[in-house]
Amino acid sequence: MNYLENYTIRQKLPLTPEKAFRFFSDEKNLDSMTPDWYRITILGKNHPKTRKGTTLDYRFVIHGIPLKWRSRIVEWSPTRAFSYEQEIGPFAHFHHDHFFKKVPGGCEMTDRVLYRLRGGWFGHLLMGQGVKWNLDGIFQYRKRKAAELFSAHSH
Repeated sequence: MNYLENYTIRQKLPLTPEKAFRFFSDEKNLDSMTPDWYRITILGKNHPKTRKGTTLDYRFVIHGIPLKWRSRIVEWSPTRAFSYEQEIGPFAHFHHDHFFKKVPGGCEMTDRVLYRLRGGWFGHLLMGQGVKWNLDGIFQYRKRKAAELFSAHSH
């Protein structure tokens, strides 16, 4: 077994796909859309304009443990989708897709995360359920924050 996990969540937003893409692809908005207890800090990126190949360095805290992370944009299709992969971080593999699709009244945003924990079957056994719980907590928080933020702008 390769223990590749898949986490997917969808949300309808009262925005055009273009506006949703602009907001969620701007790293300056990451802090406001991440729970405070992760204490995320952007350290920098290798290019001022985000595009395919851009790397983003940041640090965060999970369960009291400070971690560094570097992600690289691997797909960049303005207004439709963007994806990044972890280059440095706690996962053996981490790939996050963001898809934006026009629907009546706005757009549907889909996040899909494919990840593999370090440590093979033992890492999966030891940390698998906790990682799923943490991912769901982060994305449910983001879903609530986006609903609050964008419903206020749609009136």
